[in-house]
Amino acid sequence: MLVTGFPLHDGKKGHGLALIEDFHRRFPDVQIIVFTMIGNQAVVKQLLKLGVRSVINKSEKMDHLVLAIHAVYAGAVYLPPAGDATSKAAGRASVAKSRSQELTQREMDVIGLLTSGMSISEIAEYKHRSIQTISAQKMKAMKKLGVSREAELYQYAFESGMLYPTISDA
Repeated sequence: MLVTGFPLHDGKKGHGLALIEDFHRRFPDVQIIVFTMIGNQAVVKQLLKLGVRSVINKSEKMDHLVLAIHAVYAGAVYLPPAGDATSKAAGRASVAKSRSQELTQREMDVIGLLTSGMSISEIAEYKHRSIQTISAQKMKAMKKLGVSREAELYQYAFESGMLYPTISDA
């Protein structure tokens, strides 16, 4: 994983988009997060087309960078919410906390392990359950929480104060 600023130029290869494209071509397995002050949506869209997994504006709370790292590590794309992130996140956090009361303990375990970076297969092996069972628990939790993408699930886990357990904690 690479967390980088948006390089404006290096004197040889040109602007930042070309540099990101060149890096991604040379190291296709490295997941890229761009941490920048550039807020131009066209640039963000182009970065995503080039394979960048997350673009975080430096004016956002650092929490978004941490969340992006967890989401990208798990294979998701993470984009922070638009607008005033602090006030919107505070509102979503209270909704997320109330929603978490609906989850079973097993669903919460699956979300916790998933957001810690484990895959569905690894969770199934660790919990001695089938992949189908773990996948079903994840999908049921996502439905209960009203989320449709894994990035939203990571956002829920972060905003609700759910810890990212290590395997020894679970």
